[in-house]
Amino acid sequence: MEGTCCEMVYSPGAWRSHICGRKAKVEVHGKLYCGIHDPKRLQAIEDVKTAERNRKWERVRLIRRKSELLEDLGKLMISVMANNGNVIYVAGDARLKIVEYNDVVNKLEPKQEVANEA
Repeated sequence: MEGTCCEMVYSPGAWRSHICGRKAKVEVHGKLYCGIHDPKRLQAIEDVKTAERNRKWERVRLIRRKSELLEDLGKLMISVMANNGNVIYVAGDARLKIVEYNDVVNKLEPKQEVANEA
């Protein structure tokens, strides 16, 4: 492949840009790029970073939800104590919160499958 990279870059400390000028390795949409400025490679790197960031924030969201559910269950327990141990008022709410809590915990800490070696 003949030609040089067409990407505009800045040198350290420079206030004006210039063309990269390295030997071109790929052609994308009719433009030549070196290995460093290859748009497909840069997009792949960005996709990996985005996926990692999304996994991190999903875990943070699950941890927050787990904390909220524990707080709600504590409030339900206080309601039971205030009603002299009568659970009829909170049984449905408690059951739903416990199911959701278990779902959140399973997403945070998936159970390891144990092979039955006998």
